[in-house]
Amino acid sequence: MISNDIIASLVYKYMDMANEWPIDKIEKIFNFLDDLVLRINLIIEQNSKLSDEEFLKFIGNLPEKYSKIKNLDGTQTVLENNNYNKNLIDILKDRKFITSSKKFGKDNIRLYIKDYTN
Repeated sequence: MISNDIIASLVYKYMDMANEWPIDKIEKIFNFLDDLVLRINLIIEQNSKLSDEEFLKFIGNLPEKYSKIKNLDGTQTVLENNNYNKNLIDILKDRKFITSSKKFGKDNIRLYIKDYTN
């Protein structure tokens, strides 16, 4: 049973991504992971197995600069320019949750969130 962040981190570290994991197990691991990078990497690794609704639910449980993406309201957000965010941005583009992204300042990337509210 996954009941704390240490167990969740160990399960995540040793889980076989080639196997199909039930969504409830993925949610438990995700919810107990304290490390943002691990949480984002889990979303990236499980991307192909998640519906759009499930994907947005995970994004919605990240800090605000990420969670505002789930609203799909045409706003913008800024993420740090690093490998895990670049991978996440590629997925967001593929899923058509963002219209574009561009370098913003020295160390950031601005995302233009798709507007599905109209």
